[in-house]
Amino acid sequence: MLESLGDKVALVTGAGRGIGRAIALALASRGCSLAVCANMKDEIDKVADEIKRLGAKVLALCLDLSKKEDCVLFVKKALDQYGTIDFLINCVGVLFQKPLLEQSLEEWDTTMNVNLRSYFILTQEVLKIMKEKRDGYIIISPRRLSRVLGEISLLMGFQNMAFKGYLEPLTMPL
Repeated sequence: MLESLGDKVALVTGAGRGIGRAIALALASRGCSLAVCANMKDEIDKVADEIKRLGAKVLALCLDLSKKEDCVLFVKKALDQYGTIDFLINCVGVLFQKPLLEQSLEEWDTTMNVNLRSYFILTQEVLKIMKEKRDGYIIISPRRLSRVLGEISLLMGFQNMAFKGYLEPLTMPL
């Protein structure tokens, strides 16, 4: 039988769909309190309803994690609501599937801000809390990594080479 997570709090990014949604629902089914976010309000509202139906507490926010202030707000609101954070599960990501020569600088910046910068900011913010209490887990979705990193080529997804080089050290124990 799986251990109950009724006394734990998890932040899950990219929870509106895919692996982020699946992880949020799995944690909710084990009683974990959740703070979830996505950039599409209808998606995150639907997931929040599903989490509530499973009997778990949920704080659902529609945020743009390419912006530092939204990353900081996510952590602050979760901490205000629950008083602690036990898990940060990063599943957010963006991938423009077009040749490098067709990508704009704005698309490059968006990719870097979502896929790298948000992970850095969220990890830094949550690590402050976990360091103080000397406990917690930060998880970068392996499925998200494999999906993005599996699509690398010189002309498609060039920016994801930087993504891989940056995130691999973040997966090491902090």
